[in-house]
Amino acid sequence: MPKTFLIGLAACCFTILSTSVSAQTSARPLLFECSLNAGANAVAVHLDSDEITYSYTDANGVVELSLREKIEDVDFITSLWEDSNFYESVTFYNGETSYEVFGLPKENRARNNRGILNGEPVDGGIVVRAPNDVRTELTCDENSVEPIQPLMRFARLNRLIDPNYRLYESCIASGLRVDACAEHSINRCLAISAELPYETQCVSEHLTRSLVALEESFEDAMLSAQNTGRDVEALVRSQTAFVESKTADCEIEVTLSYHDFDENEAYQKCVFDYTNQRNKFLFFYSHYY
Repeated sequence: MPKTFLIGLAACCFTILSTSVSAQTSARPLLFECSLNAGANAVAVHLDSDEITYSYTDANGVVELSLREKIEDVDFITSLWEDSNFYESVTFYNGETSYEVFGLPKENRARNNRGILNGEPVDGGIVVRAPNDVRTELTCDENSVEPIQPLMRFARLNRLIDPNYRLYESCIASGLRVDACAEHSINRCLAISAELPYETQCVSEHLTRSLVALEESFEDAMLSAQNTGRDVEALVRSQTAFVESKTADCEIEVTLSYHDFDENEAYQKCVFDYTNQRNKFLFFYSHYY
């Protein structure tokens, strides 16, 4: 969409703001941002109390168009688990004109590659639909979409709109492996915690969840071993060795680290990582060996 087209729309239907994005958004969590038109423009979507905001700016950060929607009323799409090539979007309205900010995997990504959920680059942009049915699309500059972690983008709206929404449970219900869901969940939790002025229980809560899942994974593996005639005693020895090595290795990892951190949390995170890898191993033992 030409820059002049947006300015024209703003002139007839909106108030053109001359404030800088940086002056407005420093304390507001970022849901989506990318540059457009080879850096001549940018679009950003932020959380702002009970609203989400849309800002279209020039290269100097001057806002040319600003819109906002109440979170409970926002028109948004996220399909994190339904399709490996998930699509995400939020639509803002002003009168009969809509502005859909979207993100999607790059077109050359192999289907069923879930690396997108680990923060691989995405394409994105804005689709403007005017009252006269004119559709104009602007594409984000290559590799400019932020945040890189997709669960920190529009997926955050799920919990804000529905307090009962739980990302981990939603992931499990989709059929993804427990270790993958745990990894996605803790990464998102830690990223959000970094925005908060107080401590959270991300690590301890996810460790407890993974340990419960480990018991279930081991039971499934034992049943699989019995049903397929594999060495049950070897599996038990393997599990015992895992428990012993997990404890010893994580104690060593904490003592060898020279970073300023909470030792207890660092130990718990190490145990979580070990446990999550074990859950992955036991899943494949139960289903593919």
